[in-house]
Amino acid sequence: MLVIRFRNLPNDISRDWLCELVTLASQETLLITEDIKSKVDLEFTGPYGGESDDYKTPFLKRLQRFGYIKITKGHHLSVPNLSAGLQPRKNATKNIWFTGENQRPPQGEWNGFLSFDSKLNKSNNVYLPLWMLTSTNLLKSTKKTFWEQEVPKISDLLKKRVFGSPRKYFCCSFIGKTYAMRLHALHELSKISSVDVFGQSVRNVRKSPGKDASKYKFCLCFENDIYPGYVTEKPLEAYIAGTVPLYFGYDIEGYLNPKAIINLLEFSDITEWSKYVKKVHSNERLYKYHFEQPILQRKPELSDALKLIRKILDE
Repeated sequence: MLVIRFRNLPNDISRDWLCELVTLASQETLLITEDIKSKVDLEFTGPYGGESDDYKTPFLKRLQRFGYIKITKGHHLSVPNLSAGLQPRKNATKNIWFTGENQRPPQGEWNGFLSFDSKLNKSNNVYLPLWMLTSTNLLKSTKKTFWEQEVPKISDLLKKRVFGSPRKYFCCSFIGKTYAMRLHALHELSKISSVDVFGQSVRNVRKSPGKDASKYKFCLCFENDIYPGYVTEKPLEAYIAGTVPLYFGYDIEGYLNPKAIINLLEFSDITEWSKYVKKVHSNERLYKYHFEQPILQRKPELSDALKLIRKILDE
């Protein structure tokens, strides 16, 4: 039996994903504890809590840093217990950092990382972007996608869609955070036709975003950040809903089919991007071309993640 604990991870489906991965990797029964003082075999840490410098730097750490400032001229920040971000707990035999979005893995003595950061050392990091867990059938614990849609099979995401007739409405977007590029994009798209916005940013949260999106030809789905490998559920969810995703993200690993999305990153500026969206909107043949493309051009696997977890547990 393995005793595991979660730190700074919400009590939601993300814990189910990690439990399933550990069970597949170890073939052992899991015991989950919430006791932060007890000794555990494995602890998963995420970026969603208030213990890291992103939220509030502990007073003792600030005091220690202050004492080193003039002596080391900043070099002390590379020391694990003084660096920015969380550090592994000592009462966990093994520590894994998990982050599908928003925050890159912190510096420190971690046994391994499951992350969207594909540029870390591959000996202890596996590329595991959020969409693989939220929007595919790789894990049995994923019963519904984030947008409350049926979980698609990988095989369906690798084959062409059947085009019927264009949807009634032009474009929608589900926006939680009003980052500048999203607002610029909304402004440009609104010159073409009406764009309906849902989400926390406009106090209009939808219970089933996939159902709402299915009425539209396009869905604006920009990532929160442009970082190599940072790909969340957004383009997959928009595609599953039957739209053509209007995207802004950097899929350096080449999983997404660039013909299935209209990615701002591939245009010289937002004006040229919106001009092309307008062209696709007014040309049914061109829209059909993009619509019919499979969203994936590579098959995602969990084998590397399972190997890393198995290796960490066996060490």
